[in-house]
Amino acid sequence: EWLSRRGRPVIDEHGGESYRPDHRQALKLYRRLVAEFDEGETRYWWPAQRAIQAITSPELQVMVSNVFLPGSEISFDLITRNLAEAELALHPVQLDDALDLGERGDWSDWVEGVGIRGIRPVRSWSVQLDEEGDHAQRRERIRLEEPLEAGAYLVLAKSGDARARALLRVSVAALVVKASGEQLAAFLCDAHTGEPLGGG
Repeated sequence: EWLSRRGRPVIDEHGGESYRPDHRQALKLYRRLVAEFDEGETRYWWPAQRAIQAITSPELQVMVSNVFLPGSEISFDLITRNLAEAELALHPVQLDDALDLGERGDWSDWVEGVGIRGIRPVRSWSVQLDEEGDHAQRRERIRLEEPLEAGAYLVLAKSGDARARALLRVSVAALVVKASGEQLAAFLCDAHTGEPLGGG
């Protein structure tokens, strides 16, 4: 287990020490365990099966960490494992119209409730991933060549049966919050000028 989580110590060119997981060797040992023992012979049989599935299954995630200003560089992270290529698309969405939780009523993963039927993507492209067959998880920064207009966008990623989505927002609005004791004051303003943004 330590091979796939912590890994072996590695010394870099400056003499610093770090640890690098060895998923290939871990997979070899897990497969040896399930081959040499039957299910009832060791309590490690099922954990080994689950570890094999976790190491060999495809993984795809989209991570958007910021709200971006109009005209700024737009970027997000693609987290992958066991994938050589991914198809990406950006769909503009009006959240008040597109968000539909249906009968789920589950806000924990509300982005799954954002519908894009009939909405054409403003951009779509494919990316080649650094897949070396070592079953390692990789994180790649995706940068857009051109800025986006203000609004909300759904980032969709797919590779084979793997799917992922995340919400990307471009806005001048900034929320300033001040807490004092049991009181909380919130101020919505323009991020460029600091002028208040009012609503009808």
